[in-house]
Amino acid sequence: MIVSFCSIHFGVVQHTKRYTAIARLAYQTSALATDRFQRVDYRCYAGFHVGGGVLLPAGAPAQFAQWDNFYAMAAFRETSRNAQDGRILDFALPRAVPRDLLLPLAAFALMPFVGLGMAVRLDVECVPASDGEPNPHAHAWLAQRKLEQDGFGLKERSWNTLFRRDGGRYVRGLVAAQITLGCAILDVDAFVDPRRNDARGAGTPEQRLPRKAFNIHNAGGHVEEVEQLKASRQLKRDRKAPKHAPQPEVASTTVTNAAVDRVDDDEAAGLKKRFTDAAEEAGYELKSNLDAASGLPTLSLSGTSVAFDGRAFLIARTGGSEDAAIVARFVRQLDWPALVVEGGPRLADLMAIAAANEGVFMVNRAPSAAARNLISRAFFDELKAAIAHHDPLGLAAKLLADFEENMACTHVDEPVDEAFVQAASQVDLQSVADRVPPNTVPAQPVKAAGPASAFAPTVTTSGNDGRAVAAGSDARQTAGSPSEAVDDLESLPDGDSWKIASDPPQLAKTARYLQAYANRQLQELEEVDEIMRRMRDRSSELRETARPPPGVGFSPTEKL
Repeated sequence: MIVSFCSIHFGVVQHTKRYTAIARLAYQTSALATDRFQRVDYRCYAGFHVGGGVLLPAGAPAQFAQWDNFYAMAAFRETSRNAQDGRILDFALPRAVPRDLLLPLAAFALMPFVGLGMAVRLDVECVPASDGEPNPHAHAWLAQRKLEQDGFGLKERSWNTLFRRDGGRYVRGLVAAQITLGCAILDVDAFVDPRRNDARGAGTPEQRLPRKAFNIHNAGGHVEEVEQLKASRQLKRDRKAPKHAPQPEVASTTVTNAAVDRVDDDEAAGLKKRFTDAAEEAGYELKSNLDAASGLPTLSLSGTSVAFDGRAFLIARTGGSEDAAIVARFVRQLDWPALVVEGGPRLADLMAIAAANEGVFMVNRAPSAAARNLISRAFFDELKAAIAHHDPLGLAAKLLADFEENMACTHVDEPVDEAFVQAASQVDLQSVADRVPPNTVPAQPVKAAGPASAFAPTVTTSGNDGRAVAAGSDARQTAGSPSEAVDDLESLPDGDSWKIASDPPQLAKTARYLQAYANRQLQELEEVDEIMRRMRDRSSELRETARPPPGVGFSPTEKL
């Protein structure tokens, strides 16, 4: 099991900080650009650029997937001097992920935001880290405006609330859970834990050293801070044993919200009230008792092994897949973005399978190989469909198609743990989950929206020739809906019928945007020239006023 480095940062592109979408998009695409503040050149990083593309929300015109059209709309939409020019989201990807799957995994991590209606430019790069190992990570520019038929429209203020929720921990947990779930679906033994170091028992964080220190060290110089950092990393490598004591195979399991550090009594009471209402609506009989381990009052569901104390769900060691499915559905009802599952590996794996069915996942551990095998077979088509619905050019389709072929060849003779399969399939997850009412919170961010008619056939570019994904119906449009397979990849049709035709009105509008931007730049330069001229004139007047008349003043021949 590989504990992946967790680095998830997000912010806003602000003109008041001399930062624009032009500079940000140049940074992501390793390009050269000039905005009204500066000239930036990131072409030296082009060799580390793995790939990138545009992800569009459902209903957006397909022509905006073309990079030139998207760039024209994104870079020149804002006109005010104090504008916010979009939102940025950067996150690390596990080193265990194969290079060809970095882009699909990063796209899957952004599906909750695209599902809410955000248009995204995604780029993945892999540079060497300070320890000499690869450092795969993703850069994303997220629109703050809804993408309409003729370009970006009004700003969607509700998205700001999402990124501010729980002090930003909600979004961090959401991204980490999507990455970990994507790794499980792609059969990669890795997980990303976004919690603080003390919460996950990782010790004190490493000291962040400037790049100059590493350059001196790499050139042969001695830097004490770098030597100390290398020694601490060596100690961590020597202690590769599990950080926690091995859990017994049969043990009770607790499930908590990874996006909160602590839950006070009032918040716990509110969560218990929501749990009670949902349980009664689903027809469960509740029993109140006192937990022997924690000493806290808990509410247990009659006829199950599930209890809830307002802070954590408890599954008794005798629990099974039915209990895991119940907890997963209540977790979705409470809108927890990511889970911390602590306990025996058997129940943890059952919890992983049930949580994957609800579009949420644990972040403090990776499922076992047998559980990953089941998750991969059950949800790979859904991952592929979710990305295809929002990737009109099919930039990730070829990569996933190649992986699917390799996965099929790998799993042909691979033995399956029949005992675990039997335990995981004791009960139909959907039949159990149907007893819990679906979450009615609007704008649920973790479900992919259904495709619009504009996305009917999605095609590949010339770099991904020979493959296209048919945009079928979303496999999970509502919480708890059964999984549906999507159409197989098919060859491109003959001729040029698959190509996106140019749109003269749209091209004309883009030209007007560019001309307006050029006019604003020219006007600003003229204003600066006028200000400089006035300052020169004022300076000349001051010099004339301060100059003494002839015969007045100090003469060097005078005696003091």
